[in-house]
Amino acid sequence: MVHKFRVFSGDDDDFHQMKTSAYRTRSVERVLAVLNVFIDAGPSLTLMQICDATGLTPSTAYRLMANLVARGYLEPDREGNAYRLGLTVIRLAGVALGFATGPARRSISPHSTDGTSSTSRSSKACTP
Repeated sequence: MVHKFRVFSGDDDDFHQMKTSAYRTRSVERVLAVLNVFIDAGPSLTLMQICDATGLTPSTAYRLMANLVARGYLEPDREGNAYRLGLTVIRLAGVALGFATGPARRSISPHSTDGTSSTSRSSKACTP
């Protein structure tokens, strides 16, 4: 089966990929494949949808996703049976777009000590 977001294989013909393949890490490739599924497949995905899109086994995908959840890149949806992108991804997008720089970047940390919700802080920090 051919997967749109397949995990890197050493058989790729792209010169750039061949040139940099010595620096690639299989687990990093797999994590990025999981995150990339959300680009085209939607905002909320089940474990099996991610497995189908990446070709990863459920146990491997679950371990990778557990690490992504622990770091804030993914979070369980409200029903608890699917995953969606987490606040860390939003923070990265803000930095990439130039909205979250300097003190604003610190104010959108997912771990609040000032009692405000991280969602309200991130929406304020990303307002142009």
